[in-house]
This record gives sequence, C-alpha cells and structure tokens, in this order.
Amino acid sequence: MKTTWTAVSLLQDVPLKPFIMKSLDLKIPTQWNQLTRSQLLFVCRLFVRQVTEHQFKLLVFLRFTGVKALPRRIIADQVFYFFRKGRVKFSLSIPELHYFTSAANYLLSDSQLTRNILPRFRILWRCFHGPANKCYNISFLEFLHAEAVIYRFHVTRRMSCLRHLCAILYRPAARSSFIRNGQADKREPFNDFVYIKRSRWFRMLSPAKLYGVYIFYIGCRNALMKAHPRLFSGGTEVSSTPVNPVESIKKLMFELNQGDVTKNPQIQQMQVWEAFYQLEQMIIQGEEIRKSYSTNKK
Repeated sequence: MKTTWTAVSLLQDVPLKPFIMKSLDLKIPTQWNQLTRSQLLFVCRLFVRQVTEHQFKLLVFLRFTGVKALPRRIIADQVFYFFRKGRVKFSLSIPELHYFTSAANYLLSDSQLTRNILPRFRILWRCFHGPANKCYNISFLEFLHAEAVIYRFHVTRRMSCLRHLCAILYRPAARSSFIRNGQADKREPFNDFVYIKRSRWFRMLSPAKLYGVYIFYIGCRNALMKAHPRLFSGGTEVSSTPVNPVESIKKLMFELNQGDVTKNPQIQQMQVWEAFYQLEQMIIQGEEIRKSYSTNKK
C-alpha cells in the first residue's frame, strides 16, 4: 500500500518559524504474501513475545514504514504523537494514529500466507528444503502428520510441536528431484518414521523462524480448505477449542480408497491438493446423481 500523507512538521521549539508542509510517501504491505523475510520474522517475534494488540500494530507500523517515534506532546489539551521519517517530523492525533496503524489489522487475523518466504534452512553443515508455495508438493501423508502436530501445538503451545512441523515439511535434498503429480520436489521423500528424530536439528532455529513456518503452513492449509469447501464445511478458521483432525483425514482417505485398503500407500503418496480435488469431484458427482434421481422421481 502506498499511503501519501500531507504532514505538518510542528517546530514548537522555534515559534516564529512557520509550519513546513511536506508530503510523505509511506509504503506498508497490505497482504500476507507481500511480506519480506525480515518483515515476517519481525511479526513472528512480536507473536512470540505476546505483546498487546495496540503495541503490535504500533511496532509493525514503525518497522514497516521506517518511521522513528519521538516523545509525545500535549498541545491545547490534546495528545499528539510525534514521528520522524528522515528529516521530516510530523505529528498524529490519537484517532489519526489508530487509522494508520489499522493497516496492520490483517496480521492479527488468520494467516493467508501461501508464499514460502523461508524456502530453506541451513543448520550447521546441513541444508533443509521446504515445500513449494501453497504447499502444492506435500503428500497426503505429510498433511496427515502435519495436522496431528498442529493440533498438539494448539492444545499445548509447546515449541517442540513446531520443531516437529519443521521436520515434516523441511527435509534434505534428494539425490535427484522427483515429480509428483506434475510438481517437482527437491526434498527427499517423506518418511514418517524418522521426522521426530530429525526434529532435533530444528532446536537451533529461533522461535521466530519456527513460528514463521507455522504461519506459512496455516496459510496454505486455509487456502487448501477454501479451495475445497465441500470437504471442510466447518470453515477454515482455527477454533478456540481445537479438534483432533486425524480421524477426519483418515475418513477422507477411506473415501478415496473406496474400501480397498491396499490403495492406502498409493493415496498417502499423492499430492494432497490432487487428493482433495478428486474427493471433491466425487462429492460433486454424487450430488449430481442424487439431484438427477430426485428429478426423475418427480
């Protein structure tokens, strides 16, 4: 967002000098996917610190715009907050400050981040590669385990759960990239027996980076649910009372295998977006059959 202000530089220390009118062009991201790596990690540090909503929006406003806060003043019984951008000083009343800091409101709502701003982590001598944007290349089995650790995190708020999430999504590079459902993946294939042991590596990541992976995954999960509304009639928002999703996901796999459990290994390796697309098409076909049967019956 490009916000243009016509600000008055109030030079109270020099009362005879007239006000100087200047124009400030301040830019601030207005969507999750516009964030840079440093901006995302700054936001995550604030989340980890659990600052108040007012502090959060003010700190984001200062950091993203590069504005420096100056001491506030009371002029004619009204509080003004003073700031400096380069050589330009300006003031904002309390309503004006609330208006401009409200540009950060979207960061306090459910994540819509689907661009992997943290594509890899280099930890000591090893490099761990993350999933593609929107998690397009994660498998059904990856999704199942990721949802399990996300549920545990929502219940316990333990950072160890986020280390497990990183170990699921971030893996060493395979010797050669492979293609799954048209999506190239440089990560080695997911192995649900080794990721807990590999999570020890992610102890070296800062809480902000762990939280950044969590925000990215939640954004991808929300996009996945939004794209397949028939499968997730409960909505995409994270409930205040978390519900274990594992059994529901297993039911989806049962729908895909149509009672043939020998197909489960193949389904588990399917790209989750492709699996959910097929499930939704099955639901649509079922609705059309029932509608046609109801029409013919009349």
